[in-house]
Amino acid sequence: MDLGTFYEKHKQFYYWFLYRKLKNTGLPYHAEDIIHDAVVAIIANEKHLEIFENLTEKQAKQYFKTCLVNRLIDTIRQEKRKREQLEELERTERSELREETSACSMENAVIEKLNLESCAPGVLCLFSSKEMELIRLVFLQELPYREVARIDRVRESAIAMRVVRLRKKIWKICLKQHVFDEFVEKRIKTLPIGS
Repeated sequence: MDLGTFYEKHKQFYYWFLYRKLKNTGLPYHAEDIIHDAVVAIIANEKHLEIFENLTEKQAKQYFKTCLVNRLIDTIRQEKRKREQLEELERTERSELREETSACSMENAVIEKLNLESCAPGVLCLFSSKEMELIRLVFLQELPYREVARIDRVRESAIAMRVVRLRKKIWKICLKQHVFDEFVEKRIKTLPIGS
């Protein structure tokens, strides 16, 4: 049986057949797409095309239906994997965002404790004048990196790297000076049991 003739004669039936199966799956695919994929797969594989052309019309109907069901199952599996990967990615991003928010809160607590005007000289001497300026611009004035880069006449990526290094230094100071032990204790007390 010629595949083109078969397709033209029976495409409405198979469209209806797949539409019913897809209706409640929530997949973003159309029945036509799956039918098209099955036809292309048969055409692309000479062995399958030869088998199809040697079938009677009744056998061809069953063969094509089987091909469509297999294509539908593959599509559902692929979509399920995509959704699982997206959900995992979203969970990871939410987790990283929570960690980042927590880190920013701790950094802000450190900077508040440092209080640039009336800070203990022993802590202030740990920062260079460039680092103090970066603290003032990025953490206190909350300027975007692009603006800080324009002020310093450097690339935005250079400012980003300086901020990364400064954050590491702030963390080391925090650990040595025990600057935010109270802050951490308060955070731990607010966490739900079992976290």
